[in-house]
Amino acid sequence: MARGGLDSEIARLKHRDVRQRRRAIRVLFDTDMPRALEGFVPLLNDKDAWFRSKALEAHRKWAPKQGVESLRILATHSWLDARRCAANLLGDFSQDTTEIALLLIEDDDLTCARKAAEALLRGKDAAEFAGTFQTHTDSAIRRLAVLSKGANAEHRAAALHDGNQGVCEAALQAVVDNGESLSEDSMKEMLIRGLNTAPVSYTHLTLPTKA
Repeated sequence: MARGGLDSEIARLKHRDVRQRRRAIRVLFDTDMPRALEGFVPLLNDKDAWFRSKALEAHRKWAPKQGVESLRILATHSWLDARRCAANLLGDFSQDTTEIALLLIEDDDLTCARKAAEALLRGKDAAEFAGTFQTHTDSAIRRLAVLSKGANAEHRAAALHDGNQGVCEAALQAVVDNGESLSEDSMKEMLIRGLNTAPVSYTHLTLPTKA
């Protein structure tokens, strides 16, 4: 589609006639030109749920091709579905998504926060966030942190004493996978708490030698 034709279809997204707007959406989706995304941004605030859903569909379709900044409008939107859409798209970008993920990690919605944590723990500052998330209020984020590439032996050892069983079991698996030692005190604590260590075999654990 020529530039003029694309611009005309984008303009029709604001037409008073609902039929014209719906036709423009079909044409733009069929044409599949990422620049059309700009015309869908106002539809995030449309009174009609169908048009709002198409705005999200357009972002899922084209935002990864338009760059990380295209997620900002979603990540800061008052509509929860928009913020969740941004969070779910963080893993679809080849560029660094830290700036957007930092907006979403503060979201009250756990889906947004957890997806943001995943992105931050995959990024260049994974080690920093692995430490920060050790004390996060959400146990799922603490579990992500201890299993992440940014976690170190100290993080894993501390997570063995986490109040959440799932975090402890994840830490134990990470300790074994990394060939690290497990103190006798930690071993006793896990046995007392009845942690599920399957499929971990204690023969794979190296106990420190006593002085």
